[in-house]
Amino acid sequence: MAAYRSIGDEPSDIGEMYQLSYTGIDAIDHGDDYALGVLADLEGSVPEWLRVHREMEHSFPSPSGIMRCRLQQWFDAKKMKPDQSSPRGWKVRRAMGIISEPYWLAVLGSGGADLAMSNKKFDCGPHMWAHPDAVMNGEFLVEIKSVSGWGYRKILESWGGVEMVEKGHYVQAQLYMYATGMPWTLYLTWPADFGQTQSSMRQKKKYGKHYEMQPLYLEWIPRNEDTIEMALERAEMVAADKLSNEPPPREFAGVEYRTDGRRAWPCGYCLHLAKCNDLIRKEVETGESDITFV
Repeated sequence: MAAYRSIGDEPSDIGEMYQLSYTGIDAIDHGDDYALGVLADLEGSVPEWLRVHREMEHSFPSPSGIMRCRLQQWFDAKKMKPDQSSPRGWKVRRAMGIISEPYWLAVLGSGGADLAMSNKKFDCGPHMWAHPDAVMNGEFLVEIKSVSGWGYRKILESWGGVEMVEKGHYVQAQLYMYATGMPWTLYLTWPADFGQTQSSMRQKKKYGKHYEMQPLYLEWIPRNEDTIEMALERAEMVAADKLSNEPPPREFAGVEYRTDGRRAWPCGYCLHLAKCNDLIRKEVETGESDITFV
C-alpha cells in the first residue's frame, strides 16, 4: 500500500485536478487515440457497473443509502410495494448517472491520472460492503456523482461543499475510505441537465447572460473519523430495524409539496410517502403519538 501523506496535506492542488480533467475532456472530444482507448476499455465494464450499483441500491443498510430516512429504508427492506411506481424519467436519470461514470474515469485517465478500477467489494463494518469507483495514483479514492441542476448550482454556491450540500455523498465517501483504508477521496460531480442549469444561472444578475458554467465540480474530501463512527452506528440501527416487524420512526416531516408548489425534499420524492403518512395518522388517531393535525 502506498505511503500516504498526512491528513492535512491534500494529494494535489485542486486547480491541477481541474486542469487534468479539462485536458481529458478535450482529448476525448478530439478523438485522441489514447483517450478513446481508455474510454473503450472502461465502457466494457458498464454492464457489471450497472449490476453492482443496483445491488447496492437494494441492500440495507448500504453506504450509498445510509442517510436515507429509517422508515423509508424499512419499507424497502421489507419489500413493501411502493405507493407509486418510480417515474421513467427517474429511471433514465439513474441509469445515465451510472453509465457516465466510466466516461469521467476516462477523462481523468486521459488527462494523465493513473487509475485502478475497483472491481472488488470491501467489507464496510459488519453490515455493509463498499464498492468505490476507482483508486487514483495509488493514494486516494475517486467518487463520481450526477446531480440535478438545482443541486449542482447549490454546491457551486455553497461555502460548505459536499459535506453541507450532499450529506449522503459525503458519508458514503467516508465509509469507502474506512473500508479501503484510504485517507482522501476526490469527489467529482456534474449536472445531469447542463444546458438548462447554465441558462437558468445566466438569467441571474450576478452571473450575467454570458456566464460559462464549469462542466464539473471537484473537491477533496478528507477522512473524518467522527463521521465514520456515526455512520457505522447508524448502520447498526438500520440493520436492527430491518429485523423488526415494528416500523422505526420516520426522520422527516412527510411534506410532499412546498408552499410554492414544488416537490419538497426529501419526502416529495419518496415512493412510500402515502403509507408513511397513513402510519403517522393512525398513531395520532390511536393516541400513540404526540403529533396533532391542525
